[in-house]
Amino acid sequence: MSDWTDDDPGAGDLSTLDNRAQKLALQAQHAGEMQALVQQQEAVVAGAWTGTGHDGWANKAAQTTVAWATLQTWAWNEQAALGRYVEAVTSIKTRADRQKGLLADAKADATRAEQATSVSQAVSSPQGSGLPSPSPGPSPSIAPEQLALEQAQSSYLSAMKALAAERQAADDALVASIRDAYVEVTAAGTPVLPAGLTEESLAGMTPTTLLTTLSSLSATDLADLMAAEPAIAQDFWNNPPEASTASSWWAALSDDQRAALLAGAPSVIGNLGGVPYADRIVANQNQLDQAAARSDLTKAQQGTVDQANKTLGSGGHSGRAPRGLVDLNLENKPPLAAVSIGDLDTADKVTWSVPGMNTAAQDSLWGWTGATSNLQQQQEQVDPGSHAAVSWLGYDTPGLPESLNDPFSEQSVLMNTLAVRGSRRLAVELDAFHDARSVNGNSPASINVVAHSYGTTTTAYALTKTRYAVDTVTFVASAGIDATVIPDASALNVRSVGEQPQVFATQARADVVATIGRDVDPHDLGTILNALGNSGQSGIPPVPQLIEVPQNHRINPDDDFGAIRYDSDGYDVGTTHLRATGGHDAIGSGETFSAPKGGGYLDKGTQSLLNTAIATTGNHQFLETPLAEPTPSPQAPPTPPAK
Repeated sequence: MSDWTDDDPGAGDLSTLDNRAQKLALQAQHAGEMQALVQQQEAVVAGAWTGTGHDGWANKAAQTTVAWATLQTWAWNEQAALGRYVEAVTSIKTRADRQKGLLADAKADATRAEQATSVSQAVSSPQGSGLPSPSPGPSPSIAPEQLALEQAQSSYLSAMKALAAERQAADDALVASIRDAYVEVTAAGTPVLPAGLTEESLAGMTPTTLLTTLSSLSATDLADLMAAEPAIAQDFWNNPPEASTASSWWAALSDDQRAALLAGAPSVIGNLGGVPYADRIVANQNQLDQAAARSDLTKAQQGTVDQANKTLGSGGHSGRAPRGLVDLNLENKPPLAAVSIGDLDTADKVTWSVPGMNTAAQDSLWGWTGATSNLQQQQEQVDPGSHAAVSWLGYDTPGLPESLNDPFSEQSVLMNTLAVRGSRRLAVELDAFHDARSVNGNSPASINVVAHSYGTTTTAYALTKTRYAVDTVTFVASAGIDATVIPDASALNVRSVGEQPQVFATQARADVVATIGRDVDPHDLGTILNALGNSGQSGIPPVPQLIEVPQNHRINPDDDFGAIRYDSDGYDVGTTHLRATGGHDAIGSGETFSAPKGGGYLDKGTQSLLNTAIATTGNHQFLETPLAEPTPSPQAPPTPPAK
């Protein structure tokens, strides 16, 4: 499956897989025949033989029947998975070859047209005839064939990118299908579950009932259950029990029961709101360790595991606060994760940090956690007491390529779909933190949220769903708030001081990206995206036609919204020198369309980072950018440069 590239997504020899699929079909047929033969013989013997001896023989016959049924199910499962994969790749290859053919035809047409033009110019040239050369005229228009070639090249690149994504999805699906193919099954082909559990009994359990059931199993049985029914962990993620219920349940368990659950069901306990964060960290470390021994991880899962290991290895030394995984959902598509910085169980003030576009756990967990760590360190410098933070990549963020390819899709940054979905889990996490601290006997903590770009859209939705108010929310470079749901700051579940909701916001003057996504007219936005796409820079795919997008009805969380604004444009007064934010990024990279290095909103040494730390700690003495440079004092003229 690794013998293809983005330039050739249909590459690879499928004959080996096709041959194996045919052999598996024959094996499944043979296993079915043997199963039927054993059952037939058992029925014949049952009519002529009774007693203890027959009962023992019948039990062995039943075990043999189950064994043949298991082999048949395994063979059919793998054969079906291989068949689906071969069919998918064959289709991809056919479409890729068609794109190659169309591009080759366009190149040939352009070459012939160019050659014909050259011949025509040579025939009509006055050189050698003694006649004066004509004066230069206007440049000839581009030949239709050349225009067609440019269009074909643009279409080819877009098509190949889409086919490469389709091929990766097919590879990932095959890996997952092969992993799920080999489970122990009954004669009816259903998975064999431990402790007498069945799929039907599990389906009828509430989350609370299922917790009680899980706590009654050994670590081995738990591991077997999670292997046979991996959807259990996702069900808990999507529909968790009340955090207060989970806290009470966990506190009532024995040490042995907790140890069994941490080892046997880490994908449940590691993401379960209400469980102390120290225990969630242990569970998710067990998940990481178990993932290291797996050979069936998808590309996204492996990327998330690698990012998690890199991120955890960056904390707990050189004076930095310790780090731990407080969320790890490898089975979600895409995988999701969250990293704590500091002690969430004891810190006086805790801040959730919510990212925006192009921030997937599989490639951005380390980077976003670094930005969050900058904020946590700055908070400790401006405010006494203990501070912790959560680098929360717990939702599916939109991607720029998907947004450019289809602005109307659910994956587009211009749509609110992903924000609405992600807000549900964020609201659960925020309420669970409150419950965990209350039920587990720890003192309550100040709860704060900082969100960047599209993360502000997600966070705003979440703060209409929480049961408990947060102390502050800070919107950095907002992609806009849905005015149909949150018309102003008072609609957010945020604590107020007097009549002022503790809602803060900033956007640097150099940040045009936030404004584009939030305020620009749809037709103008299409023109801008088209220009960016055809620039061919920064990995942005070409956009051959003008993009039209609907008005998103997202508003700026400014003074009119009811937010308290602060500056991010630099501060240089006296001995205090803080850099300005030079673009849209949280951490500047210096790449095209990015903030310069050191010039992101959460880069160290920026006015934005300092003011964001001030906003999230309840200290509102912001450093405001002077309206003009101060006039030098006559008594203290500037020092002349040394000669």
